[in-house]
Amino acid sequence: MFALACAPGTPDDLDVAPRVRRRFAPPRGSARRKTAIALLLALVAPRAAAADPPAATPPRPAVAPFALPKFERGGFTTGATPPLPRAFVKVALADVHGALIGVRGRTARDVWFLSDEEFTSPLRTYQSGQGVLVHYDGKGVIEQIRPLACYGAAFTSLEIGPEGVFLAGANYMSRGISQETALLPRRGDWQCYRTLQTVRGVPGRPSVSLACSTPAQWTDCRLRAAGGARYPSPVRAEIVDGREQVASVLPPGVTVVAPDDAFAVLRDDEGRNLLHRLNGVTWAPVADLGDLDAPAIWVDEQRSAWIAGPGAALRVDGRTLERIAVPDDFAPTLVLGSSRRDVWFFAGWDVFQFDGKVIHRGKAPFEVKDAWVAPDGEVWIVGAGGEKAPKGLAAHTPSLAEAGR
Repeated sequence: MFALACAPGTPDDLDVAPRVRRRFAPPRGSARRKTAIALLLALVAPRAAAADPPAATPPRPAVAPFALPKFERGGFTTGATPPLPRAFVKVALADVHGALIGVRGRTARDVWFLSDEEFTSPLRTYQSGQGVLVHYDGKGVIEQIRPLACYGAAFTSLEIGPEGVFLAGANYMSRGISQETALLPRRGDWQCYRTLQTVRGVPGRPSVSLACSTPAQWTDCRLRAAGGARYPSPVRAEIVDGREQVASVLPPGVTVVAPDDAFAVLRDDEGRNLLHRLNGVTWAPVADLGDLDAPAIWVDEQRSAWIAGPGAALRVDGRTLERIAVPDDFAPTLVLGSSRRDVWFFAGWDVFQFDGKVIHRGKAPFEVKDAWVAPDGEVWIVGAGGEKAPKGLAAHTPSLAEAGR
């Protein structure tokens, strides 16, 4: 068969591949072949410079950095101020043997006070403490509850959360490096929590503290609010022994709104006080308060922050900063309210109320140390404790409905 396939005289090393390639390749001079060769040369040959360079892309306009709303002094003082629309009335709670130093509540008929009365366990006399809860139902005292299980604690503040009533203070048996927290649940007995952690108190908002892993270490700290919830703590660079170290900071007037929302005033490297807001992960500045020292912050129903300090009352909604005209001697240490049209400011004996348009002024029956505003607008205040303080004395105003508003 092979002899028949090969013609006589054909070399044994005949290469038939060129014939195969030529068989399947485009014929010479065809248009398809010329096109293929032109494409190959275009790929191999260096690119020629374009005769006309493309037009340059116009530069993008510079984007201005976000400007914080800024507080500036001057021009927002008021002259004569109208009197308070609702006067305070003293209330003497019967059979209360300590001065009232704290007040919180759920409604005007469910008010809780903290007295500075000392208590002793009936079983062991050395198990003592300070701080008795007084429950008021709008007509009178219905119970006094002593946290006997939390001996060694001196409670100085209270808060009310969904779980129950919380007390906070220091444990004097641990030389001041331990915080004592007590919970009285809606149903059940006292639950006491003692943690060997360094704690810094907050004036006006003692329910928020700074808890650190060790007493001497300030780099691993968290803000802790009533109920045990913890939040990221702001940090600040400090020079310690000639070296820069980052330390956690407990800002004054820190106010927790929700597990992922809080406000605080922090000072930057230039000495400015900046209002910061927690977004659940980090703290971001939302307003420049300049040189205003703001010990008091309150958040209204629209989650706008009210900041009060010497000579200024501000409302910040995250984008704008609104100023309220105040008297020249305005210097509150506490601000709270029932709505943005019923905001109260306390400065010792002086009391101010903003009704959404103008600010009113009056006097408290004693120096105010703590206050609480009920949802219906009824305001409760208590004074300082101590041996000379009157026992079981508080004061309150009528509600908005009772005042005819």
